[in-house]
Amino acid sequence: MEGGISFGGVVSFVFADLIALPLVLIYRKFYGTRLALRLFGVFWLVMSVAGLATEYLFKGAGLVPNTRPVQIVPESIRWDHTTVLNVLALVIFAGIYWLHRNKTRYGGGNGYATDPVCGMQVETANAPATDSFQGRTHYFCSDRCQARFATDPQRFTTTETTEPMATGAPANIEDAVVDPVCGMGVPAAEPDARAEHDGMSYLFCSTRCRDTFLADPDLILRAVSAQADPDPTPRPETAGSP
Repeated sequence: MEGGISFGGVVSFVFADLIALPLVLIYRKFYGTRLALRLFGVFWLVMSVAGLATEYLFKGAGLVPNTRPVQIVPESIRWDHTTVLNVLALVIFAGIYWLHRNKTRYGGGNGYATDPVCGMQVETANAPATDSFQGRTHYFCSDRCQARFATDPQRFTTTETTEPMATGAPANIEDAVVDPVCGMGVPAAEPDARAEHDGMSYLFCSTRCRDTFLADPDLILRAVSAQADPDPTPRPETAGSP
């Protein structure tokens, strides 16, 4: 190969890391499809403008080299420093994977705990909420999960859940809704899981939250209602007449 890309194109490739497919999927997961597409468009525009601006500025200042290697990619496989580095990278990757598979043996995960309600990983030193049950301290990602736990701690300490959760609300909401189990926001158009109860459709961030909801939907909904209106005093418009 000869020539290669322009000097400004190299800068564009640096910005292109922000719109790699895995990152775009993460944007979509957290912000929804519409905002993810907007971010993609903005990053693409910034990438293009940055590449062009760098190209013309450096060319105008005479800072772009005039000579380039004639051969950029070798025509055959050869044993050189690149091959050595590739083999070394494979060895390091294998070592990291082995450590991942044996992390508990070497104290991996110390300082972190799993929220028993939604299954999210929580840093114990900075946990938003904690609760104790049968002499053991449990850590939670939010007050909402702690409130769910407090309603029936036995269920959350004996029933193994499966995946993090999403949004629970009537399915006719077009924008993000709130998962009734963990309180996370979930795109109504693309939830990870949903469930029906009493003629209503509830959306969830994961199958873990859905399964927790289906185990006792009335308990979850009562906890949501109590958190939304903690004052049991009847309001003027709902109180019965004397």
